[in-house]
Amino acid sequence: MPADDADSPFRARYRVVLNAKSGTTLAGHESAVAQEIRSGLASAGADVHIEAVRGKQIAQALERAAADPNATVVLAGGDGTISRALPALARTKRACGVLGLGTLNLFARDLGMTGTPGEQARKLAEGVPVAVDLATINGRPFHSISGFGYFGLMAREREQMREALPRARLLGFALAALRSAIRSHPFEVTMDLDGETATRTAYAIVVSNNRFDGTPWRRTTLTDGRLEVVMFGPRSWTDKIRMGWSILRGKWRDDPDVETAHALSVSIDLGRPRVSVSTDGELTRERNPIAYAVRPLSLSVIAARDGELALANRSG
Repeated sequence: MPADDADSPFRARYRVVLNAKSGTTLAGHESAVAQEIRSGLASAGADVHIEAVRGKQIAQALERAAADPNATVVLAGGDGTISRALPALARTKRACGVLGLGTLNLFARDLGMTGTPGEQARKLAEGVPVAVDLATINGRPFHSISGFGYFGLMAREREQMREALPRARLLGFALAALRSAIRSHPFEVTMDLDGETATRTAYAIVVSNNRFDGTPWRRTTLTDGRLEVVMFGPRSWTDKIRMGWSILRGKWRDDPDVETAHALSVSIDLGRPRVSVSTDGELTRERNPIAYAVRPLSLSVIAARDGELALANRSG
């Protein structure tokens, strides 16, 4: 891609931080994944440096990558890895790249980064910079989705399945979803949505950064500047099983036990000091009440040139 393209994020180098414990590399393909990424990014004619790290080393590796003023910083990992790294990515003050190596890859997929690691890398090399919204939970940024009740259980079960079935991620995800549906119970919450108070009984609540269309958990925009709150309130075991199946198929918006609302800020009170919350696939214990907000256009990131976000950005 030519360096004088006005839309191009092209720099002399790509500095890639690869999570060596992501879903794809956990299956024992770390070297092959790194080589795919290298080949895809090198198609832009730039140098490529890849550092494979784990856990807390990821933040340090991102700082080293960002210290190179001529590099595009790229993070390759799952949704949780990318979510934890958002503060570091935002501090680069330039368009960064993400490659999805997890199970769902919600953020990378909505940026148009789909396919194998090599295919994603080629799309990134040809991509365009866009500004996107982030959301926050108790002041900490996240890129896609935060939930509790069923979703808190789901995060714990998914981690167990990742260890038990490292080479069968989708099967593990389905088993985790089924076990969580069986074990979850309804709870009462008090919510404040932009100053309007409401009380609901649900067995799962999701707060998302912009609106998911439902099939298959996709967003056509990351610049709407609003949160969506989705409440799942089945009344019986059969309702819960039906809804769990609807969630897996991405058909949950058609379910009669689903209620939605939109807001700029949301406070959710579950009546206890701490709550287990799954945010971008990672489980944390959050202080109650839980405060959500949106940060419009707060991250510059590279989207696939022919993807919906890039096209909307140019037309806007």
